[in-house]
Amino acid sequence: MIRGIRPSLGPRSAHHNRTPIIHPTGTPPKLLMSQNPYAPPNAPLADAPEAPPPLPRPVQVRWAVALLSVSLALSVPSTYLQYLRGPRVLADQVALAVTLMLLVLLAWVYVRIYRGRNWARIVWLVLFVLGVASYFFPEVGVRPGAAERGLNLVSLLLELVALYLLFSKPGTLWFRRPLA
Repeated sequence: MIRGIRPSLGPRSAHHNRTPIIHPTGTPPKLLMSQNPYAPPNAPLADAPEAPPPLPRPVQVRWAVALLSVSLALSVPSTYLQYLRGPRVLADQVALAVTLMLLVLLAWVYVRIYRGRNWARIVWLVLFVLGVASYFFPEVGVRPGAAERGLNLVSLLLELVALYLLFSKPGTLWFRRPLA
């Protein structure tokens, strides 16, 4: 008989009469860890290094976001004037709803710019370039009124100044800092 194994005396005796298996050398193997298998490993613990203090938001970025907010506020009456100019058909109402959703999206991007997200600054740059293209190349057959053109021009000038402030030296350095 092999040490530690009993011959089976039938299904009942094999199930109820188990004997412990004894190691061939007669002693249990040494454990590499502590005797408690649930104890944590013995590793040195230390606090994480402190993060450097966050850089203060440059004045240029605060001014740029303020200018963008004013430009966004000017877009609301401009959109309303554009809506009044056209016939009241379902397509115009859908276009108005889409425009208002885009204004909400722009407001969200402006908040992200204020919080220092570089991707938001790049998204706004792309949207600005597309907006400038639509300013100089309007829809065929559409002639905006003087008030609408004035609001659009002021909005464009505000966004140009904001563009300079966001992409000039202090703003660029602040957007490229590591986020905590």
